Amino acid sequence: MELSKKELEIFEKINLYDRYRDINNLYRFEETFENYSNDEVIKIVKELGYTAKYRKKENFFQIIETINEMRFYFHFSLKYGMVEVIIFWEYENNKDLSGGGLLSVVCKLIEIAKNEEKEGYIKDACFRNYEDLKNILREYFLIYEDLKISLIYEKS
Repeated sequence: MELSKKELEIFEKINLYDRYRDINNLYRFEETFENYSNDEVIKIVKELGYTAKYRKKENFFQIIETINEMRFYFHFSLKYGMVEVIIFWEYENNKDLSGGGLLSVVCKLIEIAKNEEKEGYIKDACFRNYEDLKNILREYFLIYEDLKISLIYEKS
């Protein structure tokens, strides 16, 4: 598996690798908050300007938006008090023009593409409370917004 040239260009344009690494380094805690309420998480997401659904069977939160015939996905899991994020996009008329994925994997693929591979993956951000979670999600949503803008701008 490797990133397409287009994906790599977009991820570099929004500085995904450094931003993801910095968020996850800032939120590294031994103690994590594992007994969170799904309803409270959905409320936090709403406060940040998004509507999320909780997918019980798959155990993740899902945001899907359609803009200019492009579908954007922001999914996240909070297992073990860690925030694992998937950002994905696809064109409604051409499913072959898609990209994104689990951010830890995307960052590993960026390392490989740039011949700068490090050992292991960037560890997921951890949260101790709802305030940490809100701050982490706020930062990830900024990345998500920059990604959407880059893709929409490129398409037009």
